[in-house]
Amino acid sequence: MSIRSRPVRFFLLIFAVVAAVLAVLLWQGLGWQLQWAGLAGVNLAAFPIWAWDKAQSRRDGWRVPELALHLMAAIGATPASLLAMLVLRHKTRKPIFWTLYAIFLALQIAAFFYLEGRIRG
Repeated sequence: MSIRSRPVRFFLLIFAVVAAVLAVLLWQGLGWQLQWAGLAGVNLAAFPIWAWDKAQSRRDGWRVPELALHLMAAIGATPASLLAMLVLRHKTRKPIFWTLYAIFLALQIAAFFYLEGRIRG
């Protein structure tokens, strides 16, 4: 099995490893609360993947599958994904991105406040 035969898995693996390393560094190294470190980790890991995809789109190179971008956002990287769309002007003409990410963001905000209430509870 080559990397190009499973690009969604490849990009999600890179995303997961980078996000985990960043989250642990923020949590253990800087003393952040775990939920904040995890949220920052996934968002910091997602933005460069979006930037790479934008660069590849310009040079007609090997792209990040849209499913991988959607799954990263669904996992918690919606803020970075929306920021990347606006800053990089990438995927902004695709209504499915705006619709999905609005839904993801609403669900993630609701889940965050629910979990925050249970933790402080």
